[in-house]
Amino acid sequence: MYVVILNWNGKEYLPDCLGSLQRQNYKNHRVLVVDNGSEDGSVELLKNGFSWVELIENRRNLGFSGGSNAGIFYALNKGANYIALLNNDTETHPDWLGELVKTAEMDTQIGVCGSKILFSDHRHLINSTGHAVNRLGFVWDEGIWERDGRTHNQAKEIIGACGAALFLRAEVLKEAGVFDEKYFAYYEDADLCLRIRKLGYRVVYVPTAIVYHKFSVTAREGSYFKNFLGEKNHYRFFLKLFPWRLILRGLPLLAGLELMNTLSYLSKKEWVNAGLRLKILGITLASLPEIIGFRVFMAKKTKDMSFWSLIRPTDRIPDLKALREKAIEQ
Repeated sequence: MYVVILNWNGKEYLPDCLGSLQRQNYKNHRVLVVDNGSEDGSVELLKNGFSWVELIENRRNLGFSGGSNAGIFYALNKGANYIALLNNDTETHPDWLGELVKTAEMDTQIGVCGSKILFSDHRHLINSTGHAVNRLGFVWDEGIWERDGRTHNQAKEIIGACGAALFLRAEVLKEAGVFDEKYFAYYEDADLCLRIRKLGYRVVYVPTAIVYHKFSVTAREGSYFKNFLGEKNHYRFFLKLFPWRLILRGLPLLAGLELMNTLSYLSKKEWVNAGLRLKILGITLASLPEIIGFRVFMAKKTKDMSFWSLIRPTDRIPDLKALREKAIEQ
């Protein structure tokens, strides 16, 4: 099996990440770093200090989806039976890989395993135990900013797993395909998990597979870049994979929200934010023919839709900023 680490200007984080992989109790794995055109000396660090690591050098930043796909194809060509994707800004518990492999070996219908991801600087707080998805297609991290404890120590079925530490069965990837590169970053992990679920495979949370994450290092929270990708990709995810009944119900709500936000930005002369809304609308409309074509194709392959019972029956998402402030204060 391969552990694939995507890196973009993450030189300062690589030693901790790679060092933790050297301490894994499960030894039957190889490590591949996919560098997305870093300019901070990451490649030189890897070549000089981590000769045991296999390396792919991309000439430019292909995003999380494109860079990860390069690593996935490499691992598949090498005959990997499992592929673990890991963020460069993480450290792994020594039992991480072993617990994931043990779980996957229990049932060949398990296509994806998700890890218990804790914040690196607040190791008693949850970063993610999987995806929470609501009926408007918004995705956030299940359990985020909650204190780690008994409720987070139960293995369970989840609708999707966080891409920061994602464990995939190679045979399932061959059937489902890899990441959709039109996302570039954000929502691509949720997209892949739903496609795998539609093929009838299970996605499970493994609480004993623990990872510590330095959250939002590559794209800072609240940045224009992250907001643009997150909101554009939300619409792609919703229109591409959700049942028509939920799309027809949710589109009027989303359209009304978009109109209100755009008019508010225009009235305040916040031209950048108003332009962002219009740009996202244009990209979404332009992608509709391709999305409809995918839906027709996927409908022929879909074997299971029962996983929609895991969706949150709400139009709202948690106030993550308020949750963070409350958690840190405590």
